[in-house]
Amino acid sequence: MAKPGSGTSTPTPNGTAVRPSPAPRPSVPSVDYEALATATIRGDYGNGQTRKAALSANYERVIQIVNRRLGVTSASASVPAPASVAKDVSVTVRSGDTMSGIATRTGLWPLSAWRVPSGNLNLIYPGNIVTYRGKAIAVSGSTAMGSRVHVVKSGETLSGIFGANGWQHVAQLDNLANPNLIYPGQRLRY
Repeated sequence: MAKPGSGTSTPTPNGTAVRPSPAPRPSVPSVDYEALATATIRGDYGNGQTRKAALSANYERVIQIVNRRLGVTSASASVPAPASVAKDVSVTVRSGDTMSGIATRTGLWPLSAWRVPSGNLNLIYPGNIVTYRGKAIAVSGSTAMGSRVHVVKSGETLSGIFGANGWQHVAQLDNLANPNLIYPGQRLRY
């Protein structure tokens, strides 16, 4: 009789040979980066170092997907575009989005430069792709209180940017519903 697992045939009482089944290969769990990116955008993994630790080895890949979904390029994540630079940016509408919210999140104003599938800026649906076609301009009037702008970089937090005593003012000024949830490329007035 052959040793089990040796790969040789084992004779049976009727004279036929039976090969042992190959050992099952351990399944390698596949990572659903898209699902991780969705959870990251939703805020499930926090911000900054907390997010980086929670996503561990998947962090870079997930952040690439998050940045792609939010229309952030590596250049726009670190350097704000000059006001005179022409823009052609597409954004996928998320549940709960409004056009003014998208304009605030991307920093692209005026609203009249946005194009939506319905033709009506007040009629958008999750999954729609809306496009900004125009020149980015500085918003005046409503931003007089916060005339300076910080563009969020990957891994930053409000308290990390504005300090333990300043982040609350920025959260209020920018109408952040969840101050623990900021995105790379987001423009924060202060």
